[in-house]
Amino acid sequence: MPQVAIDFMNQDHDKIYLLITQIQAQLTSTEKDSEASQITQMMQSLLQQCKEHFDHEESQMQAYHFPQLTEHQQEHQLILEITQEVLIAWQTSKDLLRLQLYMQQTLPTWLIGHVDSMDTEAALFISSSSKKKS
Repeated sequence: MPQVAIDFMNQDHDKIYLLITQIQAQLTSTEKDSEASQITQMMQSLLQQCKEHFDHEESQMQAYHFPQLTEHQQEHQLILEITQEVLIAWQTSKDLLRLQLYMQQTLPTWLIGHVDSMDTEAALFISSSSKKKS
């Protein structure tokens, strides 16, 4: 994972990425209903971790008056909605191919790109703003 100028963001990103890789590993061995249930629980955990991280990140951006807050929030909301849609499709139809594609390509690519661009910019802004307040 790319690193940014704020520790809590790096720690959260690493936790989220670890959970993604755990889900990826589980998806390669899924054949039983019990494994399907475990994947559902892992996906719900991923969504919860993302929501908590986004809330924390956005509260910091708001506190330091980050100028691109609205765009950043929209990006977060979009990925949460897509992830929720993929989870619902998994729960209703057990569409393994769609879930594998999302978890192995779409979400990791989005996460790395988002951290490398939007989060890097926000972290630098917050970090420099917090030093000015000190």
